[in-house]
Amino acid sequence: MVLPRFEKLRNRRQREFESKLLTLATPKPKNRLLTFINAPFTLWFLSAVVLGFGSVYYTAYKQCIIDGTKLSEDYMLYRTEMVNRQISLAYVITSAKTLADIYRYRESIPDDVVKLKDKKLVEIVELLEQLSTRIEFVINQDAPDYIELKKNPNFNKFSLIIEASRYDDVTEKDLPALKRLADRAGRALIMQAFGGIHFVEPSCGPSTIWSILRGTVAPPIARAYSFYRSRQPAN
Repeated sequence: MVLPRFEKLRNRRQREFESKLLTLATPKPKNRLLTFINAPFTLWFLSAVVLGFGSVYYTAYKQCIIDGTKLSEDYMLYRTEMVNRQISLAYVITSAKTLADIYRYRESIPDDVVKLKDKKLVEIVELLEQLSTRIEFVINQDAPDYIELKKNPNFNKFSLIIEASRYDDVTEKDLPALKRLADRAGRALIMQAFGGIHFVEPSCGPSTIWSILRGTVAPPIARAYSFYRSRQPAN
């Protein structure tokens, strides 16, 4: 018996409908990885890890800011005091009769110092060198006057004196040239210290914090900037 056309169409639609129901009723195979990730324990564990790392990171960041701020303040304090004493030392050199006079003043603590009264110049210089190991000098320019001073052939020996080097090879025969250089050095040192813009600030970016957490190296935790306006150096 031949079914009418509409009966064939109805049967076909019925089969399609039953096939869809069967598909929906058949459970789909589960993704084990997604099942594991979505498990309550896994979600709790991952949340605990994220929160724990965030807490450790924030603690390290906060301590870095504290340490970087203190480092910045100490560096500026020691730098300012060092240059003030170097300026005074330069003027002492101009009137010194012997190198012994210069060394005697350099090893003393001036009566008029306001800060770091328990530190000699050599101690201040050495402490600055230690602080500098944790500072990244982003901009480190010299004043125009100081650049000109450095061109003097006697500058290296003069710098050994004012930087309180323990290993200088200056002799009495160098004194006349040092006195002439010191006469110009006072203004150059003043401009080097106070003629530009100088500041240090904490530097605690993600790479710094990661290095701190790893504990393999002691990264810089501050950045220093020293720059000057361009101008013709003084004669």
